[in-house]
Amino acid sequence: MLTEPFDSRTGALISSALIKALSEAKELADAGDISWEFRDLTRPARELYKPLLEQLNAAEPKAPDDILGMAKVMGNRLFQLEALTEGKPNPSMLN
Repeated sequence: MLTEPFDSRTGALISSALIKALSEAKELADAGDISWEFRDLTRPARELYKPLLEQLNAAEPKAPDDILGMAKVMGNRLFQLEALTEGKPNPSMLN
């Protein structure tokens, strides 16, 4: 397996964008708005989360535990938000 050093700058940029998307999606969820806008926030958040995990898992030496813990918390939050849409039709498919 090819390993590379953890790129903290890229990791920070991805994490920042992911946190922003999760925060905005949570605000919508708290307001009861599980609409196309909510899905348009959670979908890219998932797309950001995957490369962050890949980078953390490929890092050599191992990424710091606090960064791994933060990524786990973001993944759990994303999973919780995505679960709100389970069984609900995608609003963009209804038009």
